[in-house]
Amino acid sequence: MSTSTGETNGIAESNIFVDVAFLIELKPSAKKMNPLRIKELKVPFGPLLSQLKAGQTITLPDGRVIQPDDVLEGNTSLEEKPTLLVAECSSLKKLPSLTSSSILQPFTNGSKKLYYLIHMTPHSVFETDEYNRWMKSFGEQCTHLVLNGAGPILPHMDGIYQHRYFQRALCPEIFPELYPTDCKEPISQTTEMPKLDENVFMGLPLSRLIMRCKKNDREKYDSDIKIDLNSSKAKIDDELSEASVKGKIDEFRKS
Repeated sequence: MSTSTGETNGIAESNIFVDVAFLIELKPSAKKMNPLRIKELKVPFGPLLSQLKAGQTITLPDGRVIQPDDVLEGNTSLEEKPTLLVAECSSLKKLPSLTSSSILQPFTNGSKKLYYLIHMTPHSVFETDEYNRWMKSFGEQCTHLVLNGAGPILPHMDGIYQHRYFQRALCPEIFPELYPTDCKEPISQTTEMPKLDENVFMGLPLSRLIMRCKKNDREKYDSDIKIDLNSSKAKIDDELSEASVKGKIDEFRKS
């Protein structure tokens, strides 16, 4: 979606900020074949069934016409939130490009539903009344996730911290600690995101927004993937305390 560009002190704002708006709409999930209906209608196995599954009308050898909806049914085992918008609005002067967008109007007038809105908008704009009115126009079912850098600074992976911990064991003067230095609590996919308002959350590392999954498989998406710097340090300390490793570190420091 295009954005309008205003000017400040004769400098085009588009030269300072790059605005982004991506609308993601998943295709409708594939319908399931109803085996009882197939048996009742005496549809033979083979290419005709494949055509019905692909949404094509078929004619049986006895002349009967079978529509896809005669044997297909919605997949009720799926949990679906199939629409997501990623938006960055660097200035209120550019907000009309979003509020008046013909692509987004079906979601604001209620004819379609938006389930997730990712905000990369600077916090100074995000907190304005005008921007908040636009947010609320998408309805109560919309979950808002703020990813504009205003949230807590947290590690996104523990591997780089593990490498640095090894490096500091060799020479802390050359290898300073990585920021943040005081992250004591583990971060996982089930860590509760800070809530700013009703349906408005500050994003954290490993946070997930599930757009489509089987209802019975929901727990699989909340697996125990986590970042735990303290346990990583404890493990490394054990390895460094081994006599052979300690001896090599002392040799390195003396060289």
